[in-house]
Amino acid sequence: MFALIPSLDALLQCLLPAFTQPSFQTHGEIFLGWLMCLSRRTEFSVFQTIQADTPVNRKKRHPFDRYYNFFSRSAWSVVDLARCVAVQIVVALHPKGLLYLVVDDTLLHKRGKHVYGLGWFRDAVASTARRVATASGNHWVVMGLAIGIPKTDIILCLPIHCKLHLPGKGQPSEAALAREMLLDVCQWFPDRQLILVGDGASANEKMFSQWSDLAEHVKYVGVMRSDAALYDPVPPKQAKGKRGQSFEACIAATSSQLPIFVVRVFCELRHDHRELSLFFFPSLLRAVGVGQKSFTLHAAS
Repeated sequence: MFALIPSLDALLQCLLPAFTQPSFQTHGEIFLGWLMCLSRRTEFSVFQTIQADTPVNRKKRHPFDRYYNFFSRSAWSVVDLARCVAVQIVVALHPKGLLYLVVDDTLLHKRGKHVYGLGWFRDAVASTARRVATASGNHWVVMGLAIGIPKTDIILCLPIHCKLHLPGKGQPSEAALAREMLLDVCQWFPDRQLILVGDGASANEKMFSQWSDLAEHVKYVGVMRSDAALYDPVPPKQAKGKRGQSFEACIAATSSQLPIFVVRVFCELRHDHRELSLFFFPSLLRAVGVGQKSFTLHAAS
């Protein structure tokens, strides 16, 4: 059996709060076996690498029950482990300033009768603008932390949280899972300002329901349809007989509670089609006549 080198052992010790002592020992062995495995990293291959000095007879019962039980029965949770990983990343690489989060979904191709959460989902890699391809697998919603490497222009997106999107009706959507992960990150870093970047799948009512609870802590940057209907914010209700607020005061009170959107529109400028990206608060601008070739923006008044 391989032994952990001191530098790697010190790194894994930071994850100790997420485990009990027995499960932490098993976790360290599995982690080292995954690093040392030279073949395809299936569970059996990784477990066989852990006990490389012990020959395994496939005709008899394998001695890897402890490692299989680690994923199904051991006393640890993914959320606690994700919190430990996220805290260590932030402390080591980004101790102060804004935290930039990126959320997206990915399809892990899998087949088999006994694979949990298996379903047919859209395959973004195989899909084109004219054809939507689907494939069998596990559909994961992943949240990463964008970290700029000091003294370079390199930005790495390090995964810190993930949730499995289960198939079938009545299951949480991608946006609902993204919101759950966002609430977890807000609890992990209550004193930090967050900027969440997502695609069109995350920009819906599942994400923005009760957004005012997160407005002071999170800003959202995403995309929306170029022909989306935009409206002025609903002014707060006034007491009977009391004069209402001016439009400027209403905007100042509500603009901080709204997400930032990116509208992609195509305009015809001197017979040259160009794509423009406009960043704005929906409460400040009203889009009128948004089409494929022309658009008009009017200041709300």
